[in-house]
Amino acid sequence: MLLVSLLLEFGKNKIIMAIKTALLIGTPSLREVSSPITPEDFGSAWLLELIQDLHDSQEHYGGVGIAAPQIGVIDELFYLALSIPNATKCRSGT
Repeated sequence: MLLVSLLLEFGKNKIIMAIKTALLIGTPSLREVSSPITPEDFGSAWLLELIQDLHDSQEHYGGVGIAAPQIGVIDELFYLALSIPNATKCRSGT
């Protein structure tokens, strides 16, 4: 439920596009232990901005997903872009 709330909030708050530089394999910070995202972080401005940065960077680099440490933010967050065919046609009970 928290994830759904975060995604709904994310959709309302468009932030200016920010493409971050992707770190290369071997960059020391990629081996650091990431900080967890807590329920208290959901809906916060910094987390919404980080999600937007991950989205923009992932689209720029043409990948399917990107993790926060790959753009230099040592937090446990992964952005995955999925395309679900006919998602609007799903019906319950059928």
